[in-house]
Amino acid sequence: QFEQRVSQEESRLLQSRYQANAKRGFSVAQINWGTDFSIPFRPDECFLAEKQISVSAAKNEKKLLLLALNNFSPKTIEYRVSLENDRAQYNGQAGLAGFPAEKIEIRRGVRIRESDGAAPAELYDPMVTLNDAGIISVPPQEAVPLSIDFDTAGVAPGEYRGKLRIIPLDQSGKFISVNGSFNRRDYSGPMLDLPITLTILPLLSLIHI
Repeated sequence: QFEQRVSQEESRLLQSRYQANAKRGFSVAQINWGTDFSIPFRPDECFLAEKQISVSAAKNEKKLLLLALNNFSPKTIEYRVSLENDRAQYNGQAGLAGFPAEKIEIRRGVRIRESDGAAPAELYDPMVTLNDAGIISVPPQEAVPLSIDFDTAGVAPGEYRGKLRIIPLDQSGKFISVNGSFNRRDYSGPMLDLPITLTILPLLSLIHI
């Protein structure tokens, strides 16, 4: 009975956290590789209000930025995920401004069985590449892990800026015509633009660390 009461209290507290964040609709939060990827996936970081993300990498390193996309609503929602540069004008290339787009890869978690037993638990396995549509489906009041991989080989040290754009597809919105043409950077409707800065450190800085 004690364990049952504890479980009920934990469930009540979890529901109250989701209800308190219902107006936000969804969130994106940075998590680490020590996170429990068991399903239902609900890392505590998702309830924080992430305003920007900064990450540092060494030259010639593959840097993985691990995130969780959290759905606060009571229904499954699909989201369009993209990484945009911070330039006002479309330049034919997504990603961080000045960083080679071909050296960036966005991945999402996939649900797998933990074992071949009769009633195995489920968890999110290592990431698979996000498709060209950039769509991630997130169950109600749960999260899905995603990662952004930056390959810094051959890229000059410095700061590279952009924004992670999340668009919920269950709500009305539209792309805006600019000078008679459309591009995915000009959008009117509910969305999140989360600033991201990648700093590639010069070799000298790494020696002094």
